[in-house]
Amino acid sequence: MPIGKKIQQKILKEAEATLHSLLEFAVNFRILDYLIRRSETQFREFELEVAHSPRSEIEGFAVHARRADFLASGSDFFHSDMLLGADELSPLIGAFPLDAAASSYVFTRIEIFGAFALRLVHPKAVQARVAWHQGIPGEPTSPIKAKKGQEAIAKLFDVSPEKVPTGLLRSMWFLKVCRNNFAHRGEDAVNFLDMLEHSTAVVCYLTFMLTSKKTISVSPFPDVEERFTKGT
Repeated sequence: MPIGKKIQQKILKEAEATLHSLLEFAVNFRILDYLIRRSETQFREFELEVAHSPRSEIEGFAVHARRADFLASGSDFFHSDMLLGADELSPLIGAFPLDAAASSYVFTRIEIFGAFALRLVHPKAVQARVAWHQGIPGEPTSPIKAKKGQEAIAKLFDVSPEKVPTGLLRSMWFLKVCRNNFAHRGEDAVNFLDMLEHSTAVVCYLTFMLTSKKTISVSPFPDVEERFTKGT
């Protein structure tokens, strides 16, 4: 069934908003990564700064649960105001799993965008607590597997199989494998920029699949280098 212009406009508006948010988030990621790396190399300055900061700036955490009290009330066990020394903090500067945490966020945004589009074009296919990408049967390593993936996505979004880009299958499979590695297997060897590129690709693939839009061009910041010509 052809997708109406109003629905296409809603999908495009949400796609642009999603891309804008992801790209802005990615700059935030780079800022944090830069600040972490700088603090690692200048840890003495970091320790000195923390030592002269109010205690509330960086405090530690502790769990102290007494069986009887905890089982009775479930309270007074979590403490978020433990005193820390500056020298205890510097070894932890680069320990936060920034790539994995950021990757988890962008994957969630892709799930939300896909679900939004699905509700518009084929609301009967929406299932509670079932992700829209569950229908991708496996990695499209052969024409037969790619065809099965296209047929599954086509049925889900109520489009013809030939309209489903194989790139959508590849990018979504890549994202799912990476997400499962760190979310379910505890692996932290994930590259956020790879996740970001494939995530933005999924938004573009879905948008081109469901709308007649010819060009998608989004940047949260001015194109001062004039890399892109408006309307092309």
